[in-house]
Amino acid sequence: MHIRVKWLSLAFYFLAMIVGFSLCGLAGFPSVFIAVFLPSYGILEIIYLAVSWHFYTWNQTYSTNHPRKGETIRFEISIFNEANIPLADGTVSFAMPGRKTHFNMPAKKNRKKNAVIHKAEVGCPYRGTYIAGMEAVTLTSALGIISAEINIQPQIFYVLPELYDISPSVEKYAVTHGATLAESSATNSDPSIFEYTAPLTPYNSNGKIAWKKWASTGIPSVMISGKSSARGISVFLDLYPCKPSSEDVERLAAEDIVMSAAFSVMDYLSKKKIPVNFVMEETEKIRKCIQIENEKTFKSIYEKSINIIFNRKDFPSSAFNTEDSVLLFTTRPIEELYAEYENKVMEGCEPGLFICPPQSSYEKEMQYADVLRNLRHNAGSKSLFYLADVRNGGKEVIDAFKI
Repeated sequence: MHIRVKWLSLAFYFLAMIVGFSLCGLAGFPSVFIAVFLPSYGILEIIYLAVSWHFYTWNQTYSTNHPRKGETIRFEISIFNEANIPLADGTVSFAMPGRKTHFNMPAKKNRKKNAVIHKAEVGCPYRGTYIAGMEAVTLTSALGIISAEINIQPQIFYVLPELYDISPSVEKYAVTHGATLAESSATNSDPSIFEYTAPLTPYNSNGKIAWKKWASTGIPSVMISGKSSARGISVFLDLYPCKPSSEDVERLAAEDIVMSAAFSVMDYLSKKKIPVNFVMEETEKIRKCIQIENEKTFKSIYEKSINIIFNRKDFPSSAFNTEDSVLLFTTRPIEELYAEYENKVMEGCEPGLFICPPQSSYEKEMQYADVLRNLRHNAGSKSLFYLADVRNGGKEVIDAFKI
């Protein structure tokens, strides 16, 4: 609790008490009353402030503690006067995204338990961190000389990228070695890959019987399968910041679509146990890569995605200079990608592209996209190429992988 004092007002109050004491007895009972009243009133004010703290109660409730993108949080703040007497005046300060506001405590209502209920709604249209709820309760003495404030930590909401159910056709972009099945991971045995034979035991009784080995040695034997080596797919999230000319709303909307697309793909592949190399930033010398082989790893990365910031202008060169199958998710203008992408199309090893420009740039990007579509058609390209219209929201993520 923080106690604040208006020192100038307090100085005048003490001056009034000194004057009162100096007049004590000079004007009979009135002068005595003034001399006694002022210090007594000051003590009573402090006691009254403490009593008010005791009899005020409050609570706040939220419709959800884990909002999803696009969801609205409804919260309610209730302040109760539990006493049968008026309490000290006070205010409740609370935070809303982009602003702060306050309302008065139910000090003047008495003779019954009353409450002030304040309701508000917080929209979560974009991925990010939202802060809402009570920040402080302040009570002030009648003369306004002393105020007591208690700070309250408002609720922090983390809104993660929205995940969409995408088509199984995304599996065709994953590249594997050997006879790995689409639903197999690099750690699963592949029955089509023979490794060696071993004596039959309870631990390998599910293996295929090696009849020839059994017949020639007389020892029951089974075939031990090898493990396929899967390269899976690389998902490259380009953290390119949209141009300054793009408004914040446009920029956030484009980034959200790209994030949802990339994480929806990784969500699907992790459930199918298809290995993913997730790359989200690089420099000329360093490429940061995270391997995702199962749902647990994906969830760990997904929960931390709130910290991903689009603030790197480095060209995603490793997305074009690798033998792996790559899906590149970006808000970067096609003009910047054109030369490198054209070369890779001619070589037949271009990365898959999912591009979501800001709304104001969509028409211009569409013109470049038409040129690339003709280039791809002439080269017989089968990789992903999709230009998302941010105005269609998550539908674009779903439609991109129906192809």
